[in-house]
This record gives sequence, structure tokens and C-alpha cells, in this order.
Amino acid sequence: MRKIAKIIVTLHFDNKNFMLKKVAIFIISGIVMAGMMSCNHDSNTITIPEASSEVLVTAFSLKANDSILSSLDSVYFSIDLNSARVYNADSLPKGTDISQLGVNISVGYVSKTQLLYKTIFNNDTVVDYDEESTEKINFANGPVTLRLTAVNGIDKRDYLIQVNVHTIVSDSLMWMPGARRDLPTTLETPVAQKTVRTTSKFVCMTSKDGEFVVATADSPYGEWSMQNVEMSFNPDIDELAALDEKLYILSDAGDLYESTDYGVTWTDCSTVWYHILGAYESTLLGVATDGTIYNNVTYPETTTANIPDRFPVKGNSQFVIYTSEWTTQPQAIMIGGRDASGKKLYDTWAYDGNRWANLTNTHPIAADGMILLPYYTCKTSSTNWKVTKESVLLAMGGQMSNGKNDEIVYISRDLGFNWHQADSLMQLPDFITPVNMAQAFVEDVTYSDAPAKSRSVSEWNSFPQRTIPRWWVNPLAVVNSRAVAPITSWDVPTIYVFGGYDNDGTIVNSVWSSAITTLMFKPIQ
Repeated sequence: MRKIAKIIVTLHFDNKNFMLKKVAIFIISGIVMAGMMSCNHDSNTITIPEASSEVLVTAFSLKANDSILSSLDSVYFSIDLNSARVYNADSLPKGTDISQLGVNISVGYVSKTQLLYKTIFNNDTVVDYDEESTEKINFANGPVTLRLTAVNGIDKRDYLIQVNVHTIVSDSLMWMPGARRDLPTTLETPVAQKTVRTTSKFVCMTSKDGEFVVATADSPYGEWSMQNVEMSFNPDIDELAALDEKLYILSDAGDLYESTDYGVTWTDCSTVWYHILGAYESTLLGVATDGTIYNNVTYPETTTANIPDRFPVKGNSQFVIYTSEWTTQPQAIMIGGRDASGKKLYDTWAYDGNRWANLTNTHPIAADGMILLPYYTCKTSSTNWKVTKESVLLAMGGQMSNGKNDEIVYISRDLGFNWHQADSLMQLPDFITPVNMAQAFVEDVTYSDAPAKSRSVSEWNSFPQRTIPRWWVNPLAVVNSRAVAPITSWDVPTIYVFGGYDNDGTIVNSVWSSAITTLMFKPIQ
């Protein structure tokens, strides 16, 4: 029908061949009427559409080109007829070359289909799509205009076609301003804070002017129960530690105390330590001193050993426990701290249940109170978009020798032997204050295809979050999937950072959460 309409519109007369063209008109008119009657054989009404109502884009897609992006032709484009816009709501991966894209366009009854775009010299290029449908179009210099002219040659409409590309790479750490809350406490401005994780609960202890609050939750983003507690001794909250379901803490005099009810009541262990390093399996590890000599000690089984050279006696990071195919026992690792002379350290230490070993080859800056946590980076296949997770260690924060907190995030891909500065997209944003003596945890959060529900905890700030890009799901992989049901939800390992001290020594009253971008995307089956 579209071609016939074009024939009718382009007929013209001249005196020389009037009779011949008159015969042609009758023949063509008969063809048109027959076609219309055959198309409307179930109706007595023949409808001839108004030209202006048919200047429509009915479908748009990109042509396949694996040299640009795998399954490029499957990227979904929305067509907004009201605002005359065509666009991919879910952006293509960062770095995708959109300067030479083939397009597939379907339209209504029109006499002309044109594409207008800017060149690198800002000149307009006009492509007649009816004659040059294989022409490559440059979307890199802004939206392309699709101009449709109706069959009457008068009515026209311009559509803006925009190919959106992500401005970040998928392997980047998203510190989201929408994922922040105050520390879980009833104290308005706590002056001390530490959060630990038992086998089943997270416990956050805060204090101010002799008041102490213990908050517990099953997960960092869930509901926190808060309770004011009475302390029969003056605790050093920075020395709070967890072992299985028990809590341990040192008094300001170094006395070790134990709690079996998440910090509500405490029992004296009749042991004096200088510092609690952390927990390894069923053993608490620490440092004891007589004022001149420092030793590694354990509890409840009591063992004593001389500390190695460059070993921290205070200010080490949290322990990270890992296993590998090269070891028979789990390994506990920590980083940074300060030695007996007060010197800041950059060393990474590992413990296998019997001895400590310094793993350091290349290192981050020397600092105490650093954050250490296990996490992931991702490698994405350029042919099928499948993601391979790689286990890494991240280190950040800590007070440097100049008294300032370090702003740099470091990464190790070999379990602490070598460190280097992480990619710029994994560094802390300006809205997060660099801290020392903060605590970080990684907890799985379930993402879903369903519309996001508002948080049940009102203390969390609410801001718009990044949507999951449609292009991350490879349609071919779904077709070839052996899964019995489609993926509708998946777990995202999410980082939660509690408190810490700023450069002035003031507690930062915040809990921040973060996750690597790739892992937020819906996985391929």
C-alpha cells in the first residue's frame, strides 16, 4: 500500500501524453480500489488514513555489528510518540563506539524518510533512508533527527533518536549518597563507636559522657534494637571484638571482659592485655606487655610468644579470614597499625593458627586504623557479556604519619602480597569523609526485577538509585539457557562502613553502603 500511495502522489500530467496517462490513472485507480476492497472485505467502509496521523515511527533497532558490541541488534529502544523521541532507556556499556551505527526503521504511510546528523565538523548530513537504508549513522555528536514526510508532501514530523551510553564502566565501586544512615544509637553525638559481627548478629556500641548504648541487628540494613546499658568499668570501645556469639572488650586499664548477651552484661576474664588484635576460629588473639616487652597472646587458651619485627601493637585493621587451595588452614590477615614506638606501619600480616608471617611485597601508605575487607572486581567478556568475579582485598582510610586520614582506596589481587592504588572509579567520592578506626562488613543484599520497595527503616536516606541496564542481560544467553526458571532476584555483596574518626578526631555519625556496579546488574543465566 505504501508503494501504491507513492505512485499516485508522484503522477503528473502533460498535454503530450494526456490520453496515455489518463488510461494509466484508471488502471492504477482500479488497482488501488481493488487493494482497498480486498483489505476491507469484512467491512462496507473503506478508510483512507489522514496523512498527518500516519507520520509515525512504528519500530526502531540497531543493526547487528559484533565488532562494536555483541547482540547490538537486541538493544531495546522506546518510541515516545507524544514527545517524538526514540531512545534506549538502558544505556550501552561505557566506551561503546556509536559513530557508525546501522539502523532499522519502520514507519507508517510516508513519502519520505530522512536522517539528519552532525559530523565531527558540526555539519549537517542528510541521508535518504528509502534509498540508503544501509548507510552508517553517527550518533556520537548528539541526537539524530528522523524527519518523516506524509504522503501529501506537506505534513512532516521530526523525531529525535538518541543512543545512550553509560558514563561509567561496569567495574566501578558505586558509593551511593542514597545509601546512608546515622549510626544506630540513641545518643545524639556519640564520641566513641565500634561495630562488630558475631556469628548471627551485628553489634554497634556507642558512648558519650559515661552513657553507653548497644544496638543489635541481623543485618546492617535491617531493623536495629537499641538498649542503654550500665557498665561497672570504663571500657575502651575501640577494643570491642567478637568471637563466635561472645563479645570481648578491654577496660581503660587493660582488663579483659566477656559478654554472652551482646554487651548488656560483662564478666571479668581475670586477664590483662594491651590490645585485642581480632578473632581466629575459636581463639581471641591479642597483645600483652609488661611496659617494655610486647608479646602475642591468646584467649581462652593462654599462649605467649614474642612479637615479630614490624608487628602492630595497636591500630591494626579488622581481620579478614580466607581459605585457599594452597593452605590447609584458614588464614587471618590484617594490615597497618603502629609498632611499640608509635611508628605507623604499612605491613600486611597473616596468621594460620600457629604463627604470623609478613606478606608485604609492595604496599599502601603507612597508616593505623585502616579498613580491610574482602571484595570482588569483575571481568566482562566482550563477546557474550558474561561476568567472571575475581576475589580481591580492598584497603582504605587510616591515619597517616602526618596526622591526616588517607583518602586513597588500595587493591590487592594476590591476598595482600602486593598493593596498588585502585582505579579512579573505585576511589571515595567527595561526599564521604576519610576516616580512621572505622569498621567495614560485606553483606549480601537481594536485588529483584520487581519494583524497588522503600526501606522499612526510616533512618536510611532515600535518593534515586541507578537502574539495572537491560543491555547487561544477553538475550541469546537467555534463549540458550538450561535454567528451568528465569532469574528474578540475585544477591549483591554490599559494603557497609560504620563510623570512624575524622581528621579532628570526631566520630563520623554515618553508615555508608556501596557495591560494585557489575554485581548490581542482573546476571546472565
